[in-house]
Amino acid sequence: MSPTRGTVVISSHVMALVERMCTRVAVIDHGLVRADGTIAQVAAGEDLEDRFLDLVGGRRAAMRIDWLDGGGQSPANNTR
Repeated sequence: MSPTRGTVVISSHVMALVERMCTRVAVIDHGLVRADGTIAQVAAGEDLEDRFLDLVGGRRAAMRIDWLDGGGQSPANNTR
């Protein structure tokens, strides 16, 4: 029997999971494909997580939730 090929679509913001499960990736932001290709192509020499944040403008949003890692105030106490 010959091997078959297929495609599975996974949606995730967890780049470590994407790197373990996928050989190709597309970064889609508000319906626009910001990058697609192999993980190495999309990462473009950066860590995939950093590249993802650069592509979707997520660094600003990530700074607002730094309390998840103990880096800021909890949402209940957040006055920013």
